[in-house]
Amino acid sequence: RRPLEVRGQIVPVELRVGISRPDPRCGSAMERISRARRALALASAGHPVRIHDRTVEAQLHLRHLVSDDLPRLLRDNLSAIYQPILDLRDNEVVGAEALMRIDHPSLGRLSPAIVLPLLDDTLQLELTRRMIGHAMATAVEWSARAADVRHVSVNLPPEQLAREELLWMIDDAAIATGADPDMLVLEVLETGIASPTPDSAVRNGLRRRGVRLAVDDFGTGYSTLEQMARVDADMLKVDRHLTAQIGLDEPDATAAAMAVHIGRSRGLPVIAEGVEHAEQLEGLRWLRCRYAQGWFIARPESQEALLQR
Repeated sequence: RRPLEVRGQIVPVELRVGISRPDPRCGSAMERISRARRALALASAGHPVRIHDRTVEAQLHLRHLVSDDLPRLLRDNLSAIYQPILDLRDNEVVGAEALMRIDHPSLGRLSPAIVLPLLDDTLQLELTRRMIGHAMATAVEWSARAADVRHVSVNLPPEQLAREELLWMIDDAAIATGADPDMLVLEVLETGIASPTPDSAVRNGLRRRGVRLAVDDFGTGYSTLEQMARVDADMLKVDRHLTAQIGLDEPDATAAAMAVHIGRSRGLPVIAEGVEHAEQLEGLRWLRCRYAQGWFIARPESQEALLQR
């Protein structure tokens, strides 16, 4: 996943693989190739290698069932749940990450892994608009009940950092909810936030509004201290796969420590994702990581439950 640098521009490189295992019931080479292609269709940045099995066929069938219904689902069936973020200095919840949920009338709750690959550019913008609205409405109500301002983050596709519509959506949500834009944090994958020039106008607009950018899944891409100096971000979120190795005698435990160190050396707040055990939490405190989130701290919860914190 190490990127290419072409004339001063970072060009992310991704590899995705679909695999078809030998199967006596698979009668021809063409059918085996077809199975590999179907598995490839479900590979993602988080799971770049996909092996064909029954679940692949089931997920593809589910995609087919919901693909024509997506505009209505985003309009009528989209909601948000929230995973709290803990300040490790005083064990206070200070923010949350908003996660999309879509409940289909007959198929039940749809996984984001099913929905997101089906969204075209227009629907992706609509999803972002609605999630920003949910997040800012929650942030303003939560802050009114709490002793200080609470921040809510939303995942953002990297390509939308170059879209001026992003600023309009934030302004509209601020007017509709009464929230200050500085209550919002936008999470962008590490490989998508490193480009220094194409989206500078939008980034400047975000900065004027006080909206912060977080590097999501940090530590699984390519950033070094030198490269991080060129990344226009306000906080880092350490990838859950690195957090999982804290407390174990594994190379990735060292990688987690380095990821925290990179953030601290830049003076950026660092949030460790995917905390599932007490040992990981204590290890993060020892590394002087400021914030953490994960199932050990709190599972994603409804807005009503979050507002009670």
